[in-house]
Amino acid sequence: MHNMTRFLALLACSVLALPALDHVVVDWAAAEGAVPPRLYGINLWGGMDPDIATAEGYRAGLEYLAPEAVRLHSAEMLGTGRQSWLNHETKAWNAERIATVMQALDPVLPATRMITIPHWPDWMKGEGGRLDTAKTTEYADFCASLVRIVNVDLGMKVQYWEPVNEIENRYKGKLDEMGGLFKACADAMRAVDPSIKICGAAWTHPYQGEGIARFLDAAGTVDVATYHNYGSGDKDASDDVLWDAGIGIAGGARGLRKQLDERGMADTEIWLGEHNVFWTWRADHEKKRMAKMTGALFDALNYVQLARSGAVAVGLAWNDHDGTYGKMVGEEFRLRPAGHLMHLLNRDMVGEMVLAQTTTGKDVTAMAVVGAGHRAVLLINRGEERELRLVQVDASAPPTAWTRAILANSELTSVKEDAAAFTAPAHSVTVLRWPPIAPAPAPAP
Repeated sequence: MHNMTRFLALLACSVLALPALDHVVVDWAAAEGAVPPRLYGINLWGGMDPDIATAEGYRAGLEYLAPEAVRLHSAEMLGTGRQSWLNHETKAWNAERIATVMQALDPVLPATRMITIPHWPDWMKGEGGRLDTAKTTEYADFCASLVRIVNVDLGMKVQYWEPVNEIENRYKGKLDEMGGLFKACADAMRAVDPSIKICGAAWTHPYQGEGIARFLDAAGTVDVATYHNYGSGDKDASDDVLWDAGIGIAGGARGLRKQLDERGMADTEIWLGEHNVFWTWRADHEKKRMAKMTGALFDALNYVQLARSGAVAVGLAWNDHDGTYGKMVGEEFRLRPAGHLMHLLNRDMVGEMVLAQTTTGKDVTAMAVVGAGHRAVLLINRGEERELRLVQVDASAPPTAWTRAILANSELTSVKEDAAAFTAPAHSVTVLRWPPIAPAPAPAP
């Protein structure tokens, strides 16, 4: 509150002395907390397919996105399609396919890697889609055998593992049973590799306080708490409503944090394991808004609020490559706007966050960081085109030049230029960074 009061007083003095433009106002002396380097991570759904994982264009695209955390997850992992990691004849993991994927991806993956086992194979199912309780040990051993293949046989050192994904609706009224299942899996997996961390429970959403409490009380040690959150399922929602939903996602972790703290788990990290505009591809298969600037602005607004909340240590966007959600698309691995956004954020918007505001109301949202040897300002314009000027209200010397990256009309352009008033296009994202750098080209399609 002290920072904001000082900020508003300085803002009033600064703006009165300047021409009648909209202003982006930054106080580099007012620290607001850190933007974690793993905030802009991603799910590798497409990457679980050996043909995708071994494609040069896909790996180049992943390097361009530059996530500091990845999650390998696909419900098809236990199916029969191109992302299957299962040998249905032997009722065991397909070690050859797994090796193909992991060895191809290993050189381009960050240190923080998670593998999710979505649920049990068909032959272990019981009533209501739950695990047959007589097969609890079998499923725990099944999970442990994947740890053995990846970390022992292949030596991949994947540290983070989720033994279930979005299964709580099958366990309504039986969340303690789900907690016991989680504990059995965790014990078996740690027995293979004691260095790993077991994460859970990949909740469909974080608003299930009583159920989460019952799960935690039965689950033993949960090394990382994981949940998912999406903006909407309404295909007819306006862009403005969707962008507001992106801002609202950040509040989801509060209840989960409270449950953890009440159980002496204040140091347990919370990871947002999946997020995107729509929770079902069916809501977007006609308008394809996640593939357009709507999706990029949703992500950007979401990330700003996640950074300000300080509650989420890792964010994992859904997903890397597919026809609806993907940051990349097609056989040429073309970058969508949200993919270019992820590149910019991972390159420029990690570091110490400082107080930033605009004179435009909700139309333009600002975030500023002091990074590793640079300063950067992110501007999200959800309104019409407008002229903006940067104002610094502390004693910092103003920049004389910067690199200005503009994501607009689904295209990313970057220029090195003298610092001056500039135009923010309608429905765009702009990043100002100084000292200026040579912009990195996107991978060739």
